[in-house]
Amino acid sequence: PSIPHEWDGFTAVRKFRGAQFNITVKNPEHVCKGVKSMTVDGQAVSGNVIPAANDNGIHEVVITLGK
Repeated sequence: PSIPHEWDGFTAVRKFRGAQFNITVKNPEHVCKGVKSMTVDGQAVSGNVIPAANDNGIHEVVITLGK
C-alpha cells in the first residue's frame, strides 16, 4: 500500500474468492510506502502479496510499513 506519511495506518476488509481478509496496515515509522513485514493469521509471510485462500474462511492480515 501507499499512504500519506501522516497516517498511523488503516483497516480494510476484502472479500476474494469466498474468503474474507481483515486487513490492518500499521505505519509506525510514518513512511509513504514499503512493506517491512506481513503476517496472515499470525504467520509471517515473505514478500508483499497476500496468499489467496479458497476456504471461505476469515483471515487476519497485518502489514507493517517501513524500510
